Amino acid sequence: MDKPFYVNLNKLLFELLQDSINELYLNDRYIVDLKMELACSAKVLHYMMKNVVCNQKFSSLESYDIDIEYGKDLKSKKTTVDHPNGIRPDLIIHRRGKSDNLLAVEFKMEHRDLSKDVSKLKELTSREQQYSYDLGILCVIESQSPAYLLFYGGEKYE
Repeated sequence: MDKPFYVNLNKLLFELLQDSINELYLNDRYIVDLKMELACSAKVLHYMMKNVVCNQKFSSLESYDIDIEYGKDLKSKKTTVDHPNGIRPDLIIHRRGKSDNLLAVEFKMEHRDLSKDVSKLKELTSREQQYSYDLGILCVIESQSPAYLLFYGGEKYE
């Protein structure tokens, strides 16, 4: 596929995450303020699924699965070179049972070490690795608004 498709797809994926995170901040301030990472991940999953079904601009993603803490590679444990005992991205958009991986997201609450998540997203988006997610996003849930680091092709995207 040509590069404009990937650029447009990545913009769409990022916009879906941003819209869903905005809903989290608007509707679920309590869990954001308590810095409840797993609860925030679950609510973002909920908003993403709702947005894909209810918002026409995301309808092209309806055939994909959105999962949290998904640690499977087809029927085996998802592993990488740096994570031989297993890896579970916080949230992914993919097709279960297929090697069709669009988005890997790691969530972190503010003032936490990001190094493991950065390493994980570099590996998950690398074209040299087996998963080759189109886009990786590290979303830092901060008190006022989120911060994002984007990863593409195994590198931090500026």
